[in-house]
Amino acid sequence: CKISLFLSAIPYTGFVFCMINPYLWSVFTLSALLGAGGGVIWTANGEVIAKNSPGDTKAKNTGIFWSWFNTSMLLGNIFLYFYLGNSEQISDKQRHVIYLVLGIFCAVGMCTFLLLAPSENSADVETVNEAVREPQSILQPIVDAVK
Repeated sequence: CKISLFLSAIPYTGFVFCMINPYLWSVFTLSALLGAGGGVIWTANGEVIAKNSPGDTKAKNTGIFWSWFNTSMLLGNIFLYFYLGNSEQISDKQRHVIYLVLGIFCAVGMCTFLLLAPSENSADVETVNEAVREPQSILQPIVDAVK
């Protein structure tokens, strides 16, 4: 799961860094990859929270995640407020510094995914293996739903 988080964060980090000197092809390419990576990163994030939340702490841990997530937006905007000051336009130098700082934070955050400990609440591997071994018709879930 942590590898999925890491790999799906690469387009996010690449997109931020490509804004230092944006080219049309790089913005569109990384935007498309960002869309694909976004689905994986949010799904893997939910799995990490679910697997590492014992008992009924999933709601609390999800709330903590959302607090940190939203705080990051606040801190980024505070940085921009003080860095840009009373600028009426953003110069190329300012844009380079802004995206370099934000890109470094993205890269550090991306690397921290690799430091996640393996979850102790993993799915039962035997149950998963049994489910994979049993051949099932494509229509079987529909038939089961109608019953």
